[in-house]
Parts: sequence; C-alpha cells; structure tokens
Amino acid sequence: MFWHDQALRKAIKLSGSQAALARALKVRRCRINHWLNRDKDIPFEYAIAIEKLTRGKVSRYEFAPHVQQLILSCEKLGLSNG
Repeated sequence: MFWHDQALRKAIKLSGSQAALARALKVRRCRINHWLNRDKDIPFEYAIAIEKLTRGKVSRYEFAPHVQQLILSCEKLGLSNG
C-alpha cells in the first residue's frame, strides 16, 4: 500500500466507483487502478481535480502532504506569494 491509498479510496467511494472517478478525471479506469496498486505518486494536477470533484472532502494535500509542509515552511519564513 502507498501512502495516498486512503485518500484515493475515499475519492473512489465518493465518486461511486473507479470507473466513475476515471470518467470525471477523463482518464481510463486502469489509470485509477494503477495509482492504487503501482504508482507511489499521483500527479498533483489530478490531486487538485479530485479535491474539486469531491468538493474538498478529499484534500489535494492528502495526496501530497510534503507540498503542504513546504507551503507552511515558506509562509513561516516569509517566502509566500500572498
């Protein structure tokens, strides 16, 4: 199991099935299966799309917690764009 499995399984459940999530993301169902069973990373653009599809019930940061940590670190150092 990869560290993003829980978030991806939650997105699949909210979507109804792997096939439904794949259709919403405009990818083949086998891509979803590949993310579950082979890939250690989900491309961040899909993490963002999943966050939008689930209306925030699955956060992009559940797929890439290191990105959230990087953002928080930059903000603490005053390096944010905001």
